[in-house]
Amino acid sequence: MTLKNFINKMKEYNVEVCDQYFLIEKIFNIKKEDIFLKSDIELDEVLVDKIISDIAKEKPIPYITKEVVFYNNTIFLDENCLIPRVETEELVDIVVKDNLCNKEKSLKILDLCSGSGCIGISLAKLFKNFSVTLVDIQQECLDISKRSAKFNKVNNVEFLKSDFLLDIYQSFDIIVCNPPYIKEDTKIITKYENPLCLFSGKDGLDSFKKIFSELDRCTNKKAKVYFECEASNMDNLIVLYKNTIQDIFAYKILKDMSGKQRFLFLEKI
Repeated sequence: MTLKNFINKMKEYNVEVCDQYFLIEKIFNIKKEDIFLKSDIELDEVLVDKIISDIAKEKPIPYITKEVVFYNNTIFLDENCLIPRVETEELVDIVVKDNLCNKEKSLKILDLCSGSGCIGISLAKLFKNFSVTLVDIQQECLDISKRSAKFNKVNNVEFLKSDFLLDIYQSFDIIVCNPPYIKEDTKIITKYENPLCLFSGKDGLDSFKKIFSELDRCTNKKAKVYFECEASNMDNLIVLYKNTIQDIFAYKILKDMSGKQRFLFLEKI
């Protein structure tokens, strides 16, 4: 099959143009600017058939390419990890802008529920004086995060396996967390994404309950904590906060680019 026919086939399955270009570059090593000139080139038929089959089965492009670009970094991933969303890039941007004034300090950051490692690796690359710890319950996620850290030449990171904060025996100045936060009875497509990374009990708050119970122990004086949350469940999350850690942390709700209440910011009193 020619490159031109392959592109037309992807169009039939409504693959976004940006995803088409990314896949072609990563799988066939043809850059975006060369696609027109090489449109008649013959592609590996077996590989093309496999990709089209995956697309027909609604497999997301990042799970086919096995990598994404996140905050200008190459992040490897597989189906153990969630595909990073634009909201998570917004979360990183909030953390970066909020802590640029501390760039020369030696602070400790925790990327909790690190998954692909996109948050922790991005922060470690920008804040080279900080020590960054990535924590996840899945060893598979930690292993793939190590690959991304090495590829992006990030050395100020360590990787720990833990069920949230239960096995963490140090304290941090900054915690950033994109935990599972979807109610378990919510009807969403999870054909490829790992349900362990998505669902958080009947009320969608199980992750936060576990984290809040250990948060004081794992944070330093005046620590900052940033969560990505389910906007529609923010009111219930704030009730949980007030019933558990209100005396220890002040809070602020931050909106995403679409105006939704997407992020919860805590600061230790």
